[in-house]
Amino acid sequence: MTAKPYICALEKDHNPPLDPEADKYFKEAVALEKTNGWEDWPKIVHLYEKAIEKNHWKAMYNLAGHYKTGEYGRNDEVDHPTAVKKDIDKMVALHYQMVKLEVPLGYYTFAMDINNGYVRDADKKSAALYFGKAVELGYPLALVSRGNYYAFSLPRGEQRYDIAEQYFKCVGKQDNTKALIEVADFYKIAKENMPLSVYYYQKAASLGDLTAMMVMKYVFDNKSDLVDRFGYEPDQNLVELYTDLYYQLDKNADLKFPNLLKEHPLPRHPTQGYDADNPDVRPTE
Repeated sequence: MTAKPYICALEKDHNPPLDPEADKYFKEAVALEKTNGWEDWPKIVHLYEKAIEKNHWKAMYNLAGHYKTGEYGRNDEVDHPTAVKKDIDKMVALHYQMVKLEVPLGYYTFAMDINNGYVRDADKKSAALYFGKAVELGYPLALVSRGNYYAFSLPRGEQRYDIAEQYFKCVGKQDNTKALIEVADFYKIAKENMPLSVYYYQKAASLGDLTAMMVMKYVFDNKSDLVDRFGYEPDQNLVELYTDLYYQLDKNADLKFPNLLKEHPLPRHPTQGYDADNPDVRPTE
């Protein structure tokens, strides 16, 4: 793969607008999925289909996910979901519908479908074209994959952390928590930049990621190993803060903490400052 500068693109700038009426159907379906007890799957599917009629790409993605796994009714056997029957062809068709709408996530998922052998008669080499389009349009997990290639997949001594960092910095400007954790890991493992690593864990935690919040819970705990503290000094007040937020999030996965970074900026790292490359400058988006 030829290394060339990456011009950062943000996924949100390339997602098609959502029809307001379709979005109502979508949100009603999502709410029904979160009800306690047995979900009304026929109604959920119907609502998603109504939204899809108006090109609601998020509804396409959610419904495709249900067709990938199937969903269980009250009397289903463990290995036999019937409430929504597993149907890989329907999943692929919905992902391709997203491609036709030029949705960044659509290009990424369709590339994965090809790689996984889900697309009938597809040449696996064509996956690279769809994946490349997802990168071009800024889909965070596509950028992570490209960054990981330059950081970790090249032969030892030939890694290109400089190129990888371009992709990870672009991911860091976005709000995909799974991808942000990958950014944090890159700065911890490849760059050994502990303040930046913790900053991206904190950002993911603020967006409601339980794993990231658990990391933050241990960073300032004097009972944690130095590795788990990322070299930070213990701070019991911060331990109590993140422990409380962790348990709130554990009880309600929909919570977000939008003011966390502003109200609780990270303290200065004892040896690396606010950023190992720029010790006196706090990281920003």
